[in-house]
Amino acid sequence: MTDDGGTGQAPDYIDPVRGWRTWLVVQGHDGARLASVSFPALWPRRRRLSAECGRGFHTGSGPPLHVEHRAPSLDCSCGIYATWNVDRATQIADCATARFRDCLGRPVLGAALGEVSLWGTVVECAHGWRASYAYPARIYVLAPSYGRRSQVASAGDLADDLRNYGVPADALDCRSSLEIRSLLAADEAERAA
Repeated sequence: MTDDGGTGQAPDYIDPVRGWRTWLVVQGHDGARLASVSFPALWPRRRRLSAECGRGFHTGSGPPLHVEHRAPSLDCSCGIYATWNVDRATQIADCATARFRDCLGRPVLGAALGEVSLWGTVVECAHGWRASYAYPARIYVLAPSYGRRSQVASAGDLADDLRNYGVPADALDCRSSLEIRSLLAADEAERAA
């Protein structure tokens, strides 16, 4: 990380930061797509997602911003979010899978969580980071029964379709946050071996 030199701006990280996040899996005209849970954004395939500020929120650390600015800004809550660990991402998945039936006018087919690379301006926040740019690094599609909802397609079929993002995508056959952590720990150990 570089020093801001007293300018008050968020530092730029040299290498991408790796975090965890949850996505909704929605029906696109060309197959399954990743969509943000809390902001209306469809994640593009094989291209970065770029953050934009359109909310006008502020962190409470200063007056609300009334001018356009690049996202993320220290005085605003804008940016693409990722958490430090999988536990927080599974908590978000617990809420998201039970709540959403459609997103951006598209049917929700399921949910996924995964690792995401963040770069550009990266700001640390309460549970992780928010950044200018992001792209999935690894996708795990949750089982249809996760979050007590039904899916149109199996987790395996959705994972196959999500491989069009050009990153590893796997189905997780789990029914709870505890099972997710256990399966991901086993997957991590297998990749390290």
